Amino acid sequence: MKLMTLNLNLLADKHGSWEVRRERIIATISEIAPDIVALQAVRRLSSGQDQAQELASCLPELPFPAFIPGANRPDGTADGSAFLSRLPPEAVDSFQLTAEHPDDRTPRLVLVGRFRVAKSRLIIVNCHFSWIADQALQNVEETLARLDGTTPAHLMAGDMNSTPDTVAMRRLAQAGWRDAWHQLRSEEPGWTFESDRPAIRIDYIWTNPSLGARANRVETVGDSGSRLSDHLGLYADIEL
Repeated sequence: MKLMTLNLNLLADKHGSWEVRRERIIATISEIAPDIVALQAVRRLSSGQDQAQELASCLPELPFPAFIPGANRPDGTADGSAFLSRLPPEAVDSFQLTAEHPDDRTPRLVLVGRFRVAKSRLIIVNCHFSWIADQALQNVEETLARLDGTTPAHLMAGDMNSTPDTVAMRRLAQAGWRDAWHQLRSEEPGWTFESDRPAIRIDYIWTNPSLGARANRVETVGDSGSRLSDHLGLYADIEL
């Protein structure tokens, strides 16, 4: 199966208006043809429609959007994360992450999606961690703790806001997760941010080898001059 992850950067227009970026994203997703897309920084409008729904309405091959807000605002808007999927998810749960640092109080959450793909049950963790180092590590610990004692997740993806050499990302590796980019393309930087002049790698797809899932291809998305967001996306082919 093929998994893609992308931070949508809400409605920010630094790299083009949402209307322009939306068309680029739709074209890119259509070309890649993923089975599941993990989205972060997704905005829900006061109309009730969210960006994942907008994308799904133009992607008949991914007709099942699932958006969960990090926090609801009085005017009906909200920011959160989402999945797009080829088949309806069996369940999508979520939990809030700590956001207490004065420089990053953004309400963040993790989605845990349960899917059935190619006759296999697949659990995917969609993460959006803090960019503050100590809080990012706390977010990782919170995620590992919530996953512990339940059916182990197969895949973890998203904007983790930490470079590979940080304590937060090393903690994931210590817990048994494998960074797909490092596993397959360790001699290449794989930079994903910021998309016009990427210089750091903060977006990931991780696999849990204990469950037999592994990546056999991984690529960055949106680095051909047609920027989708302030992040490059990432996709991987996963052998189940």
